Amino acid sequence: MPIVALGTSEALYAMQTDPQIASRFEPFSLPKWRESPEFREFVVSFGRLLPLEKPSPMAGKAVIQKLMGLSNGLTGKVTTLLTQAAELAIRQKTEFISAELIDQAAANGIYKLAPSESETQGL
Repeated sequence: MPIVALGTSEALYAMQTDPQIASRFEPFSLPKWRESPEFREFVVSFGRLLPLEKPSPMAGKAVIQKLMGLSNGLTGKVTTLLTQAAELAIRQKTEFISAELIDQAAANGIYKLAPSESETQGL
């Protein structure tokens, strides 16, 4: 039965500390994304999973270039930026992601946004 384990370099290090586990998995490093049709397809596919009411220009040049520039081609950073941008879009009631919203998400960091004042007051 094939088993795939995914993780960061720290996870690989942790797995290699146990000889039995290390002997069962062959490390394979995924390359960073480059601006390409495959990256565009990944972003569009991920965007379809986000709970937004309006379509977002995920395949647009501005969004793709913004994601590439801010994520350095790392899948985790791309998905975090898109998820954070979706949360902002919902909070701001725009319900779609733009390159500007991705900038705002990046400015807020990779952590979950603090609740807005209206949310903390139950409005």
